[in-house]
Parts: sequence; structure tokens; C-alpha cells
Amino acid sequence: MVKKIKIYLFHCLIILAFSSHAQRNIFINYSLEEGLPQSSVLALFQDYNGNIWIGTQGGVSKYNGNSFTTFDTRHGMGGNHVTCISQDEQGRYWFGHRYEGLSVLKDKKIVHFDITDTRINVIKEDQAGNIWIGTSGKGIYIFPSGMPLTKDNFRNISDEIDLQSFYIYDIYIKSKNEVWLTSQEGICIINFDNHLQQFKTSLITPETSNLPFFNVLSVTMMNDSILVLLGYNGIAQVNTNADFPFNDIKFFPFADEIEVYSVCNLVSDNKGVIWGAHDKGVFQFKDGLFDYYFEGTGFSGEETNTVFIDFEDNIWIGTMNCGVFKYFGDKYSMFNVNSGLLDNVVTGIMEDVNNNIWISTIKGVCVYNGKSYTYYTTENGLLDNSVDAIFEDSQGNIWMGNYAGAGLLRFNPRKKKFKKFTTEDGLLVNSVLTINEDKEGNIWFATLGFGVSKYTYPDENRPEKFETFTVDNGLCSNVIWTIHKDKKGNLWFGSDEAGLTKYDGKNFITFNEKDGL
Repeated sequence: MVKKIKIYLFHCLIILAFSSHAQRNIFINYSLEEGLPQSSVLALFQDYNGNIWIGTQGGVSKYNGNSFTTFDTRHGMGGNHVTCISQDEQGRYWFGHRYEGLSVLKDKKIVHFDITDTRINVIKEDQAGNIWIGTSGKGIYIFPSGMPLTKDNFRNISDEIDLQSFYIYDIYIKSKNEVWLTSQEGICIINFDNHLQQFKTSLITPETSNLPFFNVLSVTMMNDSILVLLGYNGIAQVNTNADFPFNDIKFFPFADEIEVYSVCNLVSDNKGVIWGAHDKGVFQFKDGLFDYYFEGTGFSGEETNTVFIDFEDNIWIGTMNCGVFKYFGDKYSMFNVNSGLLDNVVTGIMEDVNNNIWISTIKGVCVYNGKSYTYYTTENGLLDNSVDAIFEDSQGNIWMGNYAGAGLLRFNPRKKKFKKFTTEDGLLVNSVLTINEDKEGNIWFATLGFGVSKYTYPDENRPEKFETFTVDNGLCSNVIWTIHKDKKGNLWFGSDEAGLTKYDGKNFITFNEKDGL
């Protein structure tokens, strides 16, 4: 029993952080143990249903928020090295490979098209439903809208448009009949008719504009007017509202120690902050300044291939050797020893009537008022620094329990005084796992395998007392892990292996597998 309880409590503890810096950024890592087929992540994409697709050197995985489903050559993929991912308006998934052309998933069937033996870097659908495919060395392919999905209908237009460079890194869909290709030689702006028969191209290079670099690796929009370009040596902001956009450019060079590769990219979040991949992790660009060493719990200094922003503005970071990291942005804040907690192992969290947050840890209790902490330990009244259950009752008193047997404490915040309760006062045992209050103001305590105790406050009609309830009184089990009060004031007792019991103030009613659990 003691071993099971220790295992259970271990799993219930919240490990907030083990960072050596005062970071407040929280990351979740997904790699081989979580279900990825390979730890080098080259492509990230979110489909219309919210699934995250992760392209690796060992296949592509679909993550539905709970589990991974992997597709590779065993399922019909042309290759396991997946370099880019897209989904068209028809719901078809497009996967670019490093050497083996592309694969298309439609109606649960994968079809492979060996249209090129060079790396496919990007696949985009324009507003008319045409699919544009950029490669490293073979230029640009188009799959026209409405055509049957056959190899013959993939059309390489590189010679038709007099493409200056056959190394296409990214594609920006400017409008219905205008597409920008970024390449080794700058930007190629293509205007085309609705039938893809006539093309007009304009080349933007450092020789014909104020573009600060030839190799344009990635493109993203910071806002409605500012386009941001990634080069090997920095980023450039282009004012698309200007009469001559590529003459109205601001260049921001990288620090000397920062290196980016041709697979790296840029994205912009909903606040206009630019995120980019580089050899030491990710950088943020905001208000003209770089933060190259963006770190947090679980992520620091990993060589990064790609970054992506999902529908909920979470940042996904695909690394070279450590899988993918998910960053929640500022939706969550980190509270750990670096920000004031007594310990990183948190056993309970409670908000009192005055909106203070009480945080129990294995080294004492922290009370956070929104700005600073007040601490309670054995030096100022606790029976044990490890507090495992914390609860505020309707009278404003704070109850603190310890599962190891130190006893029970009641703290009066107004008088700043503690009162101790043990078996000598009528408590069933000195171990307390969880605490709650019934509709009559009685306080209930689940103990370490011996049932529950009920405490009644004294008044003019009754004395202060404890009462004991066990399986003999109708509880489903003496091992009670949790007590919950519902909206009608009923108490529900959750057990180890015997189901749960409802108490309506008079009777105990048990529900288990025979009742539908």
C-alpha cells in the first residue's frame, strides 16, 4: 500500500522547471519516445483539421494532439526524407522529398510521382488552385488546377519564364495571377494568365534594386505592408506599399556568430514578431532587434531547421537532432525557484478568497499576491515543510495536510495563527491526502488508507469534533484519493480500485464497473 501511494503521489506532483536560468518559457519536446520515426525534423505543417504534420528523414508523422501516425515507403511514400508539406483546397496532402520527387495522399491512398531527382523545397497552392513546386536545381514545376493527378500533368516552366536560377527556396503567393519565387539569384516575380499560357517575369537582385543579398531563403509577411526576407547574412524588410518596394528596404545583419542554412525559414506571429531558424536554435526579431538565444525549459541551443506557427499561435521548432519543440508563447508563465518558489516540486495550488495563490511544495508553502511571495515553513509554524494537501474553507481558514503523517494544520490568515490536529483530537490518522468541505460547512479529510474524517466546527449547539467513515459506513474503499463537491453540494469520494462513492449528507451510494464505470 505504501509503495502504491508513493508511486501515485510521484505521478501527481507537477515538475515545473529545472532551468539554470530565470527563464519563463515553457517547451514540450516530441521525439522518438513520443512517436516520431526520426529525430531530424525538416518540415512542419498544420492541416485544415488542426493536425500537425512533421516531416523527418524517416517519414512523415501526423500528430492529432494525442498520438502520432507515421507514413513512409511502406505505405507508398516515394521516399522517407520529407522536406516540405502542403495541403490543397481539395484536401490532398503533398509531400516533397529530397531525391524522390513528391508523394500525394488522397482518400487514404498515397501516390508517388518521380518528377525530379533533386530536393523539393516548397509546395504552394495559388488562388486558382494551381500547385507550384520549387526545387533545388530543376527550377519550378506547376500542376495546373483541375487536371487529373498523373505524372504527365506536372509541367516544368523554368525555360518558359527564362528563370535566372534553378534553385528555388520559397514561394510567395502575391495575388491571383502573381507569384514570387525566391532563389539563389534574388526574387523572380511571375505574372501569368488564367490558363498558364503566358508568363511575364521580373527579376529582383542586388544589381537591380536595394536587395541586400542574392540568396533569398525564405519569405514571410510581418503585417499587411511589410514583407520580410531571409538571407544568409541577415533579414530584409520590404515595404510593399511603396511605389518601388525593392528600393524601400531595411537591412538587419546577423551577428557574426550566427549562421543559417538553405533549409532555414522565417515565420511571423500575430504580434508581428519574426521567428527564424539558425544553427544555434531560433531567433526572434522585434522592433529592429534580434534575440538569438531564445531558450526555455527543455530547449536551448539546438541546431534548428524550421519554425512554424499553428492556428493557436503556438511556435513549433523543428531541430536537426532533437525532434520538434512546441512553445506556447506568453499564454503560460513559469513559476519556479528562479522566480521565487521554495521548490520546483509542487503538490498543490489554491486560490483564496482574496485572490492570493497558495502553492504547496515539498519545502514549504508559498503565497503569491500577484507581485511577491510570503513563505511558510517549519520555522514559522508548519509541522512539516512538505505540504501535500491545501484547502480554504468557507470561514476563510486554510487547511494543510501531510500524507507522511505529520498531522493536520489549520491556519487563520487574519490572526496569522496555526492550530494543529492529530489523532489525539479525534483525527482518524495523522496522514491527509485531500481536503474538501460539505454543504453544511463540515471539513472532510481523506487519509492514508484508513477511510475519511469529518471535522465539525464548534458552535453554541455543538462541540468541536471529528467523525470517522469507512467501508463499514458505506464508503466504497478506505483508500480515498480525492474528494469533490458538486453543484448540489454532494460529496464524491474517488477510490483506488473500488470506484467512487456519492454522499448526499445522509447516505453513501457507491458506483463501480457494475454500474457502468
